[in-house]
Amino acid sequence: MTEDELNHYGYLWDGTQHGWVLLRAPHLEGGLCIYNKTRRTLLHIESNDLNLALCERLKQKGVEILDNIPPGDVVVSQKK
Repeated sequence: MTEDELNHYGYLWDGTQHGWVLLRAPHLEGGLCIYNKTRRTLLHIESNDLNLALCERLKQKGVEILDNIPPGDVVVSQKK
């Protein structure tokens, strides 16, 4: 994964879009996925490698890690 590819998703950690956190997902490789708790949106990234790299970057940036999705409707946003 190149730095340019990761920086394309910089909005996840740079403060331009608030609410992005990590969500525990034991069924996924790496055990985490990306979720926006403000918009109640689950970010589905098709590439396992990209998802792993983004989750690692978010952990390095110190984002919150949720154990469960809070009750209510969830929107899934898909990225390739």
